[in-house]
Amino acid sequence: MLQLLYSFDTVETLYVGGHFPDRVPPMLKKLSNELAAEVLPALRLLNLECTTREFIKKKKQLVPFIEKRQIIGHPPLTSIVRTCTKDFETLQHPKK
Repeated sequence: MLQLLYSFDTVETLYVGGHFPDRVPPMLKKLSNELAAEVLPALRLLNLECTTREFIKKKKQLVPFIEKRQIIGHPPLTSIVRTCTKDFETLQHPKK
């Protein structure tokens, strides 16, 4: 999974859905300062597909990653937002 995130080095907005919202925050939380410098360096907006209760937990898990990014001088992660599956499907296929 970490190898996959290396390929997103220019991504500023990342939507994480399906079963990945359960995996990404804990993984980013555990990164060393060195790895935090290499993973998602341009990221500014992280959109997680999950329930409100899950979102609160995941947002707390991301605090160490956010702090490490600030220390190493990466752009700030300005927003972490939550999307439910229904909202995302509406965005992909708006009613005409």
